[in-house]
Amino acid sequence: MQLPYCILQQINLHSPGTPLLLHRFYVPYKEQRLACFVTDLQGNVLERVFYGKDRRYWQASQVIEKALCVAIRKELRLAA
Repeated sequence: MQLPYCILQQINLHSPGTPLLLHRFYVPYKEQRLACFVTDLQGNVLERVFYGKDRRYWQASQVIEKALCVAIRKELRLAA
C-alpha cells in the first residue's frame, strides 16, 4: 500500500497499541485518488492529504472530512 510520507510519519508517532483508522477516497469515474485521512477512534483527524489539484476536488475533500468526523463521533455515541 503506497501512502504519503506524512501519513506514514503520523502512524509511526503513535504507539503500536493505539488504534488508528485510515480512510482513502477515490474519484469513481476517473479512478484517481481524492483524499486520505488518518483518524483516531474519537473522530479527530490526525493527518490528511488532498490529492486533487482542482478547487472543486479540494472542496469535496473538505466536505468528506467533515462528514467523516461526524459519522465516527455518531458511531462512538451509539456504541456507548
